[in-house]
Amino acid sequence: MYKFGQGFSSMSAPTKEFEKQVLSRGFRHDGDLVTKWMLQNVAINTDPAGNIKVSKSDSKGKVDGVVAMVMAMGVYLLAYYEQTKVSDTDGFKYIDFDD
Repeated sequence: MYKFGQGFSSMSAPTKEFEKQVLSRGFRHDGDLVTKWMLQNVAINTDPAGNIKVSKSDSKGKVDGVVAMVMAMGVYLLAYYEQTKVSDTDGFKYIDFDD
């Protein structure tokens, strides 16, 4: 299990990488209409420090699948590119993304 917050500090790096993959056509959804619809609903919020995260802004549509994909990107980035504290409790790996 992974603890992964949805604040700017946890979401910024994976959102930037996900955006880069989408814009460079590195992300493929094989024409999935629901994913395409959710991507069209996405807006990006920025905090004063320049961190970004997915928002649906004024859209009435859903963005939950995109948020889930960004969070998956965050787990991938953490696992392969960043060092973090990992603890093993009862056979589960816990990573605190907010450290």
